[in-house]
Amino acid sequence: MSVRVKHAFVSTKADGDDPSVVRPSDWNADHALLLAGPALVGRASDGDGAAAELHVASGLALDATAGLSAHSTRGRVLAATRNLQGF
Repeated sequence: MSVRVKHAFVSTKADGDDPSVVRPSDWNADHALLLAGPALVGRASDGDGAAAELHVASGLALDATAGLSAHSTRGRVLAATRNLQGF
């Protein structure tokens, strides 16, 4: 699974010559998304909204015997880390 994080607004202006200011190409670039694990990314409540890092202890379970699976007792699970060592 891949995740892209971008601004809702995309600038169509050309880059200027001053490298000391944020250029449109900097603004439009993909952002890095860093997560600490083991954890799941999803929502603890129903409805649309911002993703949150849901730790395994918060009503979630990882099943390492099935390769990689996850379920939630509340809300929707969007992604799971693949690092299952220690489970």
